[in-house]
Amino acid sequence: MGAGILRVGGVNLNYPLAFRSGSFDAVNIVEVGEHIENQPQLIREINRVLKPGGTFLVTTPNVLNLTSRMRFLFTGFLRGRIRLVHYSKKPGQAPNIYLLHFYELFYLLFQYGFTVSEPRRTRVKFPSRFFLIFLWSLMRAFSVFTIVCAEKDPLQRGYNRQIMSFIFHPAILLSTNIVVKATKISNGENRPGS
Repeated sequence: MGAGILRVGGVNLNYPLAFRSGSFDAVNIVEVGEHIENQPQLIREINRVLKPGGTFLVTTPNVLNLTSRMRFLFTGFLRGRIRLVHYSKKPGQAPNIYLLHFYELFYLLFQYGFTVSEPRRTRVKFPSRFFLIFLWSLMRAFSVFTIVCAEKDPLQRGYNRQIMSFIFHPAILLSTNIVVKATKISNGENRPGS
């Protein structure tokens, strides 16, 4: 990190951040959100401390990749949580107890004043590529029917199309973890699709 870049540790991200509004050009949280009890509070606070047009970069386990979906189908557990949580650990210490699906993260970012650009991928494992060959067409057709065609509200249908384009992006289908870049909307700026 450069000399002029502030790095802060030991902050409880479940509470308001101890920074002035509009203090930062960018905020980066790496593999943190899935441990936070109050994810909406965290995203609101990140929006507050970012300058208008600021960048929010978040990485999290990708529970929507094809391997995770197949694991869930057969075991009931998503990627990132392959077994029951150990009951000796409190929610603040339990690993990956608050896993976020991409569409939940998108929703929170949308509601708290961010636009999302293209997601990026990390490591891609063979099983996801294997399942893609057999399942992509069926998943796409079923998703179009249940997510887009079934929606009666035209505005929501437009948002559903946008979310579906993200959900079928290679980063979401294949990647072990996802990287999402969001930009804080400046005051008076319109959202895509609105």
